[in-house]
Amino acid sequence: MHEARKDLKKLRAVLRLLRSRIGKQLYRRENTELRDMGRLLATSRDAQVRLDTLDALVGSGAVEADAVAPLRAQLEQERDAIATPARGDPSAATRIAAAADRVRGWPVGGDGWDAIEPGLRRSYRRGGARMRDAIADPTVERLHEWRKRVKDLWYHLRILTPAWPAVIEALAEEAHLLSEELGDDHDLAMLGTAARERAGAFADPGELDALLDAIDRRRSELQHAATSLGRRLYADEPGAFVSRAEVWWRAWRGPA
Repeated sequence: MHEARKDLKKLRAVLRLLRSRIGKQLYRRENTELRDMGRLLATSRDAQVRLDTLDALVGSGAVEADAVAPLRAQLEQERDAIATPARGDPSAATRIAAAADRVRGWPVGGDGWDAIEPGLRRSYRRGGARMRDAIADPTVERLHEWRKRVKDLWYHLRILTPAWPAVIEALAEEAHLLSEELGDDHDLAMLGTAARERAGAFADPGELDALLDAIDRRRSELQHAATSLGRRLYADEPGAFVSRAEVWWRAWRGPA
């Protein structure tokens, strides 16, 4: 299931990169199909992530294992109830494989710089815009939207890596780190929501408050780190970023 989700994210990133080349109709059709597949996988993944996030807080010493044990037991029971039928359902993986096969038939019209330049420009511009939105008002939704755009940039940089591996790999790793920081922040926010909705799992309301305080402290650290890294990663104007990438590309592929 985890590998299927990674493949799905890669496909959606390629789709966004080639959006201008394949046309609106095909883009919308494929995007709808991939989005729906993602929803098939999200529930099972989210249940496991809540457990992993809680365990990470316990492991870091931010909360006591005994204090959150009843909540963990409840989350584990819910995870198992969701995951059991999902393991026997091959439909999502089958649909993702079929979508990957369809990529070969997309009307890209060549493999030169012109095929990817509009998508790369859009990816970088949207990431910068979502970053500014999140910094101005760091709601869970805005931070999550920023993270999705960072993930796009990460995948797009990985595609560009052969143009100058030593430089682009480093940029891609920074984008990956940023996406992980924002992802961890989102997971903590979702854990906080789950804990509030299951307040009855805590015999002492103070234990819930202690968990929520630990979540808030860790989220503050992650958002500070993400803002610092994001401002460096999105320091360029989109045109300047794309122009530099084009120089790398043409130096790699030659004038043709």
